[in-house]
Amino acid sequence: IMRTLDHREASNTLADEQFKAEADARLKEAMLQVVHLKKHTDSDVRGLNEGVRNEMRQRDGHVKELDSLARALVARIHDLEGERSAAKDHMSSETDGKLKMVSEHMAIGQQQTLERLLV
Repeated sequence: IMRTLDHREASNTLADEQFKAEADARLKEAMLQVVHLKKHTDSDVRGLNEGVRNEMRQRDGHVKELDSLARALVARIHDLEGERSAAKDHMSSETDGKLKMVSEHMAIGQQQTLERLLV
């Protein structure tokens, strides 16, 4: 009976050692997978961060371009309003001058007509 117990004990010890060795191997494999996944995830996150940074730089550039364009348009509108006002003033002045000349010619014509009638 002792031999059988010794044999079983040895067999159980061997089975325990094999189980521990398999568990250690699985644990090492799992740890290697975790390390690999962490590296892969870190790499993905870095790539995504860089992509977001690049997109933000592009958007910032577009915003600056649009701001510059808006400022140029506002300045151009201001210039055109000044030109329009100057053209309006010029046309008004010319129209007033021509109306005054027509009025003077009409007065002269009326004066001449009166003088002819009186003669």
